[in-house]
Parts: sequence; structure tokens; C-alpha cells
Amino acid sequence: MGMLEAGVAIILNAREGVEALFIKRKVSPKDPWSGHIAFPGGRREPGDKDILETVYREVLEEVSIDLREVGELIYELPPAFPGNMPEMRVYPYVFKLVSEVRVVVGSEVERFFWVRLDALEKERVNVESTVGVKVVDAYVFYVDGEKQIIWGMTKRILDDLFKHSGKIFSRL
Repeated sequence: MGMLEAGVAIILNAREGVEALFIKRKVSPKDPWSGHIAFPGGRREPGDKDILETVYREVLEEVSIDLREVGELIYELPPAFPGNMPEMRVYPYVFKLVSEVRVVVGSEVERFFWVRLDALEKERVNVESTVGVKVVDAYVFYVDGEKQIIWGMTKRILDDLFKHSGKIFSRL
């Protein structure tokens, strides 16, 4: 069996500081990332001509944003590998919004969040996850008093975003 591929979109909005769009995946026994905070995206399907096509399709399905119309690709981060699925390579693409969007969640998504990155970068902590796993060095933010935890592969992608922030934020 070959390497599986997936792509995610880091969608940035520079309205009031730099915000990124995150989703909370619905709880599902069929989803290895069930209930996690993530960037919109997903697995490459046979009909996708390339991984960027996958990202456009998945973002449209999950949050109803057509990045071809309202986004501009500004950066590609290094591929990431999920700890629970090492045979998968995930390609993170960074987009800036060029016009206003209305987010509507699809069937795999419980909710979405716009999170200011300057505040998030300061909130690195060790926490226990919602699935009872001790998570070392995660990001935490609160929505309506509820703690949201960014860990695992999404946390590593976010670390890469911060590492390349000089090159990325200068393009916003």
C-alpha cells in the first residue's frame, strides 16, 4: 500500500490582527480525528488532479468557502505526518482571504472558530485532552467558556506556521 495523501488549508484573515480558521470535527467512530480541533481539509480522492485540488474540494465541503474565489495561496508549509496514521502525508497550504466569507459547516464539522494567532501563540500549555490523553505542549483557547485544545498534527502544523510567520505574515 502506498502513501496516503491529504491536504489542509490554513485560512488567514487579517481584519483585526491575524486570525486563522479552525474547525471542531464531529464525534464519529469512523473518524480517527473525531472531536479534534483541526484545519479544514481531508484525504485525496481518485478524482482529484492534485493535492491542491483536494484542499479546494474539502474546504468547500467542510466550511462552504470556495478558496478559488475568495482566497489567495500565499505559502506551502512542509508536509506533516499524523502520529496515529504514519502512512499518510498531509500537505498544509496557507491562504489569505481576499474578500469576506460566510462560513457554513458541513456534515463532518461540529463548529468553526476564528482564532487570533497572536493570542494563541502565548497559550502553550500541558493539558489533558478530551479523550483522557495527557498532551504535552498544546495550544489552548476558550470559546463560550469551553476549553478547546489544539494538539497532535494540527499543533505541529501550527508550530510550522509560527516558525515561518515572517515570510507568511508579510504577504497578508
